[in-house]
Amino acid sequence: MQQQPILIQGAMPVEVAALREALEGREDQTLHGFSFSTGTVEGHPLVVSETQIGTLNAALSTAVGIGAYAPRAVINQGLAGAHVGELAVGDLVVGTATVALHGMQSPARAAGEGCAPFDWVFDPRSVPIPSDEALLRHFTQVPWPHGRAVAGVLGSGDLFSREIDRIRWMQEKKGELCEEMESVGSYECCRRFGVPCIGVRVISNNELTGEPFTDLVAGDLQRWLLGQIACL
Repeated sequence: MQQQPILIQGAMPVEVAALREALEGREDQTLHGFSFSTGTVEGHPLVVSETQIGTLNAALSTAVGIGAYAPRAVINQGLAGAHVGELAVGDLVVGTATVALHGMQSPARAAGEGCAPFDWVFDPRSVPIPSDEALLRHFTQVPWPHGRAVAGVLGSGDLFSREIDRIRWMQEKKGELCEEMESVGSYECCRRFGVPCIGVRVISNNELTGEPFTDLVAGDLQRWLLGQIACL
């Protein structure tokens, strides 16, 4: 029986370029507007998915990928902005869970009344979605050669936060280590389909410390993940 593939996701071309280049016998497909590349790495089947940016695109492309390729696991990976000062560009965050950073207007704002400095609150229905335990155990044991590696909650939402006070407020309320725009969509879809899922992110910027954005670290994460395919 043919082994089920691993499906590895990245939102932007730079987040999947090294993965695509590593595929042996690569074949590219576009399904329902989403790009997929199939092939093998050291004889192990792999599907590379460019989800496009945003939680909705991540959820949709995950559903398409699960339906088309029946993966045995989904890895959502790519760049993320740090939400704690201890993380620097090039550091790794292995997601123990993901949590939505979607907000909604407070009743005071909706009524036009005076509001506190933060008049946005988190949707109380937003709770962390845990990573697959076996995948988490594996990735927290693999050395990361490019900086510090930590395990913690990923923050995911359709925003790119640059306001220091808002970043600190979100981190205080949700406890996330970094912010990206896809994992919560992938996790929720995998949860409903019963497919093991984990998010792994490399830090691309830190607004708290002033480190500017760079996408050059994206390839480091992809090459590190390629070295794990045979072990999963």
